[in-house]
Order: sequence, then structure tokens, then C-alpha cells
Amino acid sequence: MRKGYRQRPNADGEFGDDPWACHTQSVNQPNDPSDQYGTLQPMCMRVCQGPTCGVRFPVAVANVRYETCHLCQAPTVVSDPIDRLDITNHTSAPPRRQITAVLDNVRSAQNVGAILRTCDGVGIRRVLIGGISPTPANPKVIKTALGAEADITWSQHRNLLPAIDALDVPLIALEATPSSVLFDATLELPAGPLAVVVGNEVSGIDPAIQERAHLHVHLPMRGVKNSLNVAVAFGAFAYGVR
Repeated sequence: MRKGYRQRPNADGEFGDDPWACHTQSVNQPNDPSDQYGTLQPMCMRVCQGPTCGVRFPVAVANVRYETCHLCQAPTVVSDPIDRLDITNHTSAPPRRQITAVLDNVRSAQNVGAILRTCDGVGIRRVLIGGISPTPANPKVIKTALGAEADITWSQHRNLLPAIDALDVPLIALEATPSSVLFDATLELPAGPLAVVVGNEVSGIDPAIQERAHLHVHLPMRGVKNSLNVAVAFGAFAYGVR
């Protein structure tokens, strides 16, 4: 492995260079200090010229390390530039109701980071992080949140119960329980500010927190699984709240 590069396991669990990690260390790292996550770099599609490979993948234009295919070592060529959306034109959505997100023992740093990024996207400005949930002090949270954590007010609580009791707004538990109702477009939630809590990836929401919830809701599941990843479920709820 060449100096200055990192390796990550691929989809098959094998270690190899990651062409999508345009923000990792490389010999062509841009000098723009504001682009710490690599999201501002010009991107393009490269295509492997290997007769049995032909993989097509996105990569930073400045990253010449993928002039050779990372899978078969054959040459690659630039196929198409990627015109990325100027999101500054899409950040003026009207304000929505105030929502507080409550993370009850969400153990995965990546899930916490994804939830924080979703909070930023839907306009949730306050997050309570409880129990063993990693906080934005964790590098893995920062990496997944891509800077969203810096614009959100969050607080850490080893025991969430006092913090929840102090909220003084209806609490919605995103959890399938005997009393939960289907969350869809017809569901009328309490008017005004509210809080939504999601729980541990294995055990769900603390029973004591469930008891404090104004309403339990679950998402429709039409496959063989009975639940979604917690960050995905949170996103579906957060964007569905009217």
C-alpha cells in the first residue's frame, strides 16, 4: 500500500482502496481548508478499460490514484463529469414545527451521525443523546454527520428520564408495541412542538420512556423483516411529520 493511503474493507470484506473516499488522505488532497469532508471537490466518472472488469465508479477529479483500476489494475479513463446540485438554492424551505429528537441508547456511532444529518436536513435543531449513545465527540459520528452536528444543539444525558420529564411537550415513541399505531399520511399528531424518541438497535426504547410517551407509532413493513435500521426509521418519520 502506497504511503499516504488508507485501506478499507470492500463489500466482500476484503481490504482494498476505496475510490469513493475522495476525502481520505491522498497525494492530491485539495488545499481548501473549508472542504474538510471532501464534498466540494469536482467529481467525475472513471471507467476501467480491463476486458473482464469494466467497473464504472465516481472519483474526485484531482485524485489521479485511480488512473489505474483499484480492482484489476488495468488503466481507467475519465468518462463523464458529474454536475452536482448547488444545494444553496434548496435550503430556504419554510419553517416547520419545533421537534426535539431523543436518542435512547443508540449504540452505533454511524447511526447517531446519520440521525444528526437527518435532523439538520429536516430542521430539527435540538437533540438529546442518552445512555450509551455516542456523541459528536466521537470521530465516527462526525464522519457520518458530515458537519451537521456543528449546527445542532445537542446534550448528553446518562439518564434520559429527567431530561424527558423537563421537555413539557408530547413525546412520540417510534417503536412497534401492542398499543402502537401506523404512521402514515392520515395520522394526526398533537399540534405544536413535540419530541420523538428512537431506541437501541436491539432492545428498542427503554420501557420507562415508553410509559412517558404520548403516542407509540410504527412504520409499515411489507417484507420479511419487522423493523428498519434506526437511522432509516428516524428519517422516514422526520420527513413524514407535517
